[in-house]
Amino acid sequence: MEADFSGIKAAVFDLDGTVNYGDKIIPGAKETIDFLRSKGIRILFATNNSGKTRQFLTDKLHRLGIECDVEDVYNSGYVAVRLVEEKGLRNTYVVGSNSFKEELSKVTNIVDEDHADTLVVGIDTRFDYERMTAALRAALRSKTIIFCNEDVSYIGEGERIFPGAGAMTGFITNCSGRRPDHIVGKPNTPMFDLISRNTGIPCSEMVMIGDSYRSDVGFARNAGAKCILIGEERDDVVCVPTVRDIQGLMWTH
Repeated sequence: MEADFSGIKAAVFDLDGTVNYGDKIIPGAKETIDFLRSKGIRILFATNNSGKTRQFLTDKLHRLGIECDVEDVYNSGYVAVRLVEEKGLRNTYVVGSNSFKEELSKVTNIVDEDHADTLVVGIDTRFDYERMTAALRAALRSKTIIFCNEDVSYIGEGERIFPGAGAMTGFITNCSGRRPDHIVGKPNTPMFDLISRNTGIPCSEMVMIGDSYRSDVGFARNAGAKCILIGEERDDVVCVPTVRDIQGLMWTH
């Protein structure tokens, strides 16, 4: 594949598996981000992790030595909150972390499963049979269902695999027989659309950098952006062995 990224105005980095493993930065990530910034390319971050707020993720990047503003960081939870707000959805049952529920409570009424008109599903590390039952009941009565993403797993602390939000969404889909009305995270386009709208940069002038062919490459292609895949060999996409090797590609702003 041609590795010419001239004319790119923004680089959108995935986080888990691309920039960091848990609380450990991946070697070469900071140097590559600094290199691209020196070329006049804006750096943004896009993750499917809905369990943490943008501010939490921003603070984490700061601890890893990467400078950014909260406006540079996007996650599927934030996109879901904006969608709920824009559509004026009310009476919402939430599967997700406490911080995700708190963010949603600013734009909608958080209710129990017996009063839900909307179901929003993110990652919930405490998902058990009781919560499964409540989520199923909410899914069966809700008019609108929103999934943050359907990732079955992700690479986290210690470079180990952990279940993703797909563990929750898969259960809800299988047991309720319903598909979501909206999926806001990668590889679907709502997050890229929001990034483009907020930055004023067309998706065609951005490059997505990530380690997942399905999630990150699919995200870029669906939005009409360029992409770089780390750690895999594919014939249909620009691939590099490590994040550090991105610096060896052709970059002119």
